[in-house]
Amino acid sequence: MRVLSKLAQIDFRFGKIKRNKNLLVVESSPDSKMPSTVYISPQDIVEVLKRMLVSPGAILFVLALPYFLYRWNRSDRSIHQGTRKKREWPTI
Repeated sequence: MRVLSKLAQIDFRFGKIKRNKNLLVVESSPDSKMPSTVYISPQDIVEVLKRMLVSPGAILFVLALPYFLYRWNRSDRSIHQGTRKKREWPTI
């Protein structure tokens, strides 16, 4: 996942996911350049779901996810593993 903000551009890779009382805690992968921890409340989850349900783009993305995943993985296979460059993300 790519996180873009005015402060930084971070490639966040998921590490451990655990529950701490009423929060979902998502830690970054141990090999991340910048260790990060994300705390997600139940209210955050409800808000995301509400916004996704009223967003045509989000609904289309979820419905077409198998196709997008296939296309993403296929573009990776067309390049030899030894010479493959890191996939570039859009920048601000």
